[in-house]
Amino acid sequence: MIPPEPATQPHSPPRADPGPGGVGTAHESASRRAIDDVQRELLLCRQELDAHKEMLRELRAELDAAGIRYRDLYEQAPVGYVSISQNGRIAALNRACERVLGCAREEVLQRSFSSLLAPEARPQWQDLLARTLSRDEHQNDEFLLRQRRDGAPVHVRLDCVRGVHNGEQVAVCLAVTDISQRKQAEQALLLSENFARAIANHIPGMLGYWTRELRCTFANEGYLAWFGRTIEQMQGIRMQELLGAELFAKNEPYIRAVLRGKDQQFERTLIKANGELSYTWAQYIAHKVEGEVLGFFVLVTDITTVKLHQEQLRLSDAALKAVSQGVVITSHDQRILTANEAFLEITGYARDEVIGRNCRFLQGPLTDPRSIDAIRAALDRGEEFSGEILNYRQDGSVFWNDLSISPVLDEQGRLNHFIGITRDVTGRKCAENELRIASVAFASQSGMIITDPQGIILRVNPAFSRLTGYAPEEAIGQTPAMLNSGRQDRQFYERMWQLLHEKGYWQGEIWNRRKNGQIYAELLTVTAVVTPDGTITHFVGNFSDITEDREAAAEIHRLAYYDALTHLPNRRLLQDRLAQAVAATVRSGHYGAIFFIDLDNFKALNDTRGHDVGDLLLIEVAQRLRRVVRESDTVARQGGDEFVVLLEDLGEELAWATHQAKVLGEKLREVIDTPFLLKNEEYHCGGSIGVALFHERDTAENLFKHADLALYHAKNSGRNTLRFFDPAMQAALDRRATLESELRQALKGRQFRLHYQPQVDIERRLIGVEALLRWQHPQRGMVSPNDFIPLAEETGLILPIGLWVLETACELLKHWQGNARTRGVQVAVNVSARQFRQLDFAAQVQRVLETSGANPALLKLELTESLVLEDVENTIAKMHAIKALGVQFSMDDFGTGYSSLSYLARLPLDQLKIDQSFVRNLPGRKNDETITRTIITMGQGLAMEVIAEGVETEAQCVFLEELGCRVYQGYLFSRPLPAEALDAFIAGS
Repeated sequence: MIPPEPATQPHSPPRADPGPGGVGTAHESASRRAIDDVQRELLLCRQELDAHKEMLRELRAELDAAGIRYRDLYEQAPVGYVSISQNGRIAALNRACERVLGCAREEVLQRSFSSLLAPEARPQWQDLLARTLSRDEHQNDEFLLRQRRDGAPVHVRLDCVRGVHNGEQVAVCLAVTDISQRKQAEQALLLSENFARAIANHIPGMLGYWTRELRCTFANEGYLAWFGRTIEQMQGIRMQELLGAELFAKNEPYIRAVLRGKDQQFERTLIKANGELSYTWAQYIAHKVEGEVLGFFVLVTDITTVKLHQEQLRLSDAALKAVSQGVVITSHDQRILTANEAFLEITGYARDEVIGRNCRFLQGPLTDPRSIDAIRAALDRGEEFSGEILNYRQDGSVFWNDLSISPVLDEQGRLNHFIGITRDVTGRKCAENELRIASVAFASQSGMIITDPQGIILRVNPAFSRLTGYAPEEAIGQTPAMLNSGRQDRQFYERMWQLLHEKGYWQGEIWNRRKNGQIYAELLTVTAVVTPDGTITHFVGNFSDITEDREAAAEIHRLAYYDALTHLPNRRLLQDRLAQAVAATVRSGHYGAIFFIDLDNFKALNDTRGHDVGDLLLIEVAQRLRRVVRESDTVARQGGDEFVVLLEDLGEELAWATHQAKVLGEKLREVIDTPFLLKNEEYHCGGSIGVALFHERDTAENLFKHADLALYHAKNSGRNTLRFFDPAMQAALDRRATLESELRQALKGRQFRLHYQPQVDIERRLIGVEALLRWQHPQRGMVSPNDFIPLAEETGLILPIGLWVLETACELLKHWQGNARTRGVQVAVNVSARQFRQLDFAAQVQRVLETSGANPALLKLELTESLVLEDVENTIAKMHAIKALGVQFSMDDFGTGYSSLSYLARLPLDQLKIDQSFVRNLPGRKNDETITRTIITMGQGLAMEVIAEGVETEAQCVFLEELGCRVYQGYLFSRPLPAEALDAFIAGS
């Protein structure tokens, strides 16, 4: 609570004028009082310092004692502990571990831990160590130690974690537990079947064993009694017969699961042989030998009594849940037996984290010891307790607990339980604390103002006057409306006061006006002062000047969302506005449009006249675009020379929206096409524009793709044009993407095949074959090379594909060398431009020849005219390098390009191939006859072999023979054949 204003002191009786000498005496008296005040403050500070020193001494003593307790616990622990260093040797162990190992600490320190294990257990230890070092969770396993001096075998369980020991980094910490007795007991149990049967008969419930064939081979007395059968009747009985079809069908999923090695447990309602209904808990436990499930045990327990008790507990639990306060019930020794949901919500603990624990776990360093002593004294006397205590939640936060504890006595008057009722009163305590310190905080550097419930200013602090310019006497009696700047409307203040009355708290940014008229931004926090009965007595406002922060935030926003050069929205803001525009179409049903604009030849301007002139053009384009569109439309710059225009509300009809978009698009193109004056020089610039319309089912991401694709088509159409997005564009792009993905899978999945088309001489003898690539698609069958070769060239996949073709062809040549029929047959391989342009292509050919062992003279590489003419000098040099290996060259599709005869004479070619486009019209078409005759004559003159491809008729073959062509290839002789069919062709020829 804020202390009230001090009452006006009664006037002291007037004193006589002390005269000139009296003035000095009063001054000395004031100085002495000031010195006394300072001395008292120093004394208080020294006392507080001494108290802090004493607290530090106590904490240090507690820390030392804790260290001693830790060492004692480590040494006296009943479980052995071992620390393994980074080099795998024993760094430390406790006494319990010495006892388990049967040797003194000095004998094993710095020894490898594996040396303590039996030889056959050491690989198992290495596996456990590796798992521990590679995983965060702890690992465990069981091991046999080397025989101790006393001759007794020792079995241990090792639990391993990574960690540190006494501050020293160690690789692994081990907990060593002696399980020798358990192992002995297990062995004894295995050797005593009769003993096991006796135990089974004394188990309170049904126990049986069923084979994989679901036949019973064992049943205890409880099992027999339940089903009313004798041992003879039970032995070998099928489970379906025993349970009946309906119950067997219910249990069948659990049966299948346990036969797969997964133990099962479930609840089932059964009817005994006498017709009595009972609740049971069934367990199916797999019997495994060396990983194989031989059968399973069935353990069934009658839980009818438990179920009845559970129902009673459920009703009690429902009653506890209905209580809004936290309720906890403990035993007579103060161990928690149950707690309701409210208690768990207040403390932040889960139920299993509190059951069985003493309520003292909620206490912590800040809990008042006097409160703890008062609770303990009341409980020891069996009396009730009521009071407030500071407790800790599960996450470490503190809360004030209004606690009531009552003892519960049995019929004989003995203490059985305690019931505790808790209520979180942290909010009230915090409010009280805040009001207590309000007087101190009032002198802070932040402006503070206190009003009555009607908003009349009662007090202000000095910082208020400094920040607003109003003196206290000018503000007191007024309302905060005196600072109103007019920037926030009436609804803003009404909402603020509404929240203050509903929640008692409001915080936000507000614009106010100083006395001098200057408007400033402030961060304002208003808190209501509330009495315990909920009545608001005052409002306390705290504010600070954040004008500079707001200006900085505005600048950050401008840099983040606007282009620094043109001051247009950037891509980030554009994406946000586009997303809003698309959402708006869902509500309105109106179309919108997005325009991608790219300035033609902008790079040339930058390169020739400099980036400063390029920037001037971008600024001018931005201004022109803004003048064309509406105020509500968005013009943005994506970067570089790319602009985007976003239009909304183009109507509900697609045709009308398209028309409006086209009209505006032409206007945009025209304003860009109008000459610009840049530094007194006229510059003509065009713009390519891609347009995409959008409606309620579109997404911002797809619209960017569609507009960009339309822009791509506008550029390809000659620039300075306007193109709308057509779904066919996207469909073609999707088909291309799908084909590229499938092409990559084809390379990995070995879906490519080589077919071979025979090449024959004038006597129809096989002299060579051309290797032709085919794609055997798993769904679409054989794919034409025309459909995938261009894409392979574009994506670069032609490189690994071409290498595979070359390797496969050379392997065929090597295979043919062992056959007299094929020993001299050549194989021609087509080489793509991208493949040939590789810097190491000659080395690739050499490596493939050496790896395969093929004869280089029988390998012929076919190059196209366009490839050869692209870079003649490098082509000639690379061809000579490959020619030196013994490989031959053929110029494919000769006559379709623009070969220079001077270059042709310099190329180390062995063969010219007449393109089938000329052969197709032979004889009969004069132009094709002339070209064919010229190619043959040219080849003969250059001492090159000439081959005609695409020969399909005898007339064509005869005509070519008359012109002097002696080698042919085409359907007249054979279609391209797979390798198996080629072997048959060779055998038949």
